[in-house]
Amino acid sequence: MASETLLIVGGGIIGHMIAWKACMSDASLNVTIIERDLPGAGASAHAAGLHFPLSRTKDGRELSLASQNFYMSALREDPSLPISPLALRIHCPMAANATLMEAMTDGANLKIDPDGMKVAGALGSDLPVWTAYGANRADVHRLIIAIRHALKGRLCVIDGLNVQDIEERQDSVVVKTRDEYCLSGDRLVLAPGPWALDEPFLPYVEELGIRIKRVVAFHVDEAEAPRNTVDLFFEVDAFLMPRFDGRTLFSFTRLEWDVSPDNLARGVSAADREEAEAVIAKVAPGLSGKLLGGQVFCDAYSQDRVPIAKTVGESGRIAFAGAGNGSGYRLAPAIADKALGAIGLMS
Repeated sequence: MASETLLIVGGGIIGHMIAWKACMSDASLNVTIIERDLPGAGASAHAAGLHFPLSRTKDGRELSLASQNFYMSALREDPSLPISPLALRIHCPMAANATLMEAMTDGANLKIDPDGMKVAGALGSDLPVWTAYGANRADVHRLIIAIRHALKGRLCVIDGLNVQDIEERQDSVVVKTRDEYCLSGDRLVLAPGPWALDEPFLPYVEELGIRIKRVVAFHVDEAEAPRNTVDLFFEVDAFLMPRFDGRTLFSFTRLEWDVSPDNLARGVSAADREEAEAVIAKVAPGLSGKLLGGQVFCDAYSQDRVPIAKTVGESGRIAFAGAGNGSGYRLAPAIADKALGAIGLMS
């Protein structure tokens, strides 16, 4: 019997994770990634690359814990992967303590930080501080390259092709690109990231309720030595984290919706800075006025803030994997499992 072929549209962290998981589960499977640009050049290139062990939904907690376990297992097997465990502090009012405890994944070991007053005071805050186990950071672009190297000889990657059309057939799926290149496979996973609403994908995603939101993170001028801990501000969905280059990143929830990755105004805008300053003044006023430059892109968001990994179309041969809500790296392993399972490639 001829080996089956899996096509993956999208060469970001979710697309590469799907390829990694597919190759791990079936040594005979032929896997091809079709990427519109260079590897990880979209949302993954601008990602914070942070994993933390919590979610406000039960499904999100399950995805988070499964992904955390996968990353830690992969790191034990290959310590050269660009993934580093991080200490985690969570800033949260006592009034929201019950909500925070419910949001934590199993094994996170949430407890009050005995140095919390000192930590909060250094940020100009009086919020109570907890510690938890399970955070990590990744250089997402380097991780994508590492996956490609690990799958050398197994994974075919075709960069620089834009999908023009997708055709479902009784026994296959055909992907046609704008330059009239044609690929045929037995199964297809769509992992286009913030390009989810592009015309070729609309017949498969228009009922999923996906929207595209601007994502912004600022670099912060911290006078102290480079930090080694994540400070997560639970109520406002923001965090301060160390980057591999020694800088501090401040990520917050930017409230600009229905943008396009192809028409996005690049670079930090006055509105970006205004929203960021309002958030940091609330949770870490000691850093007000210390936002420097930043990184700007966008991502696909689901209605319930749980990533989507399910069959789409009519044949049962196509799955959509995405709407990661800005957490593509954090949840990629679990998203990949669900997407592959949906089209019968993982039990």
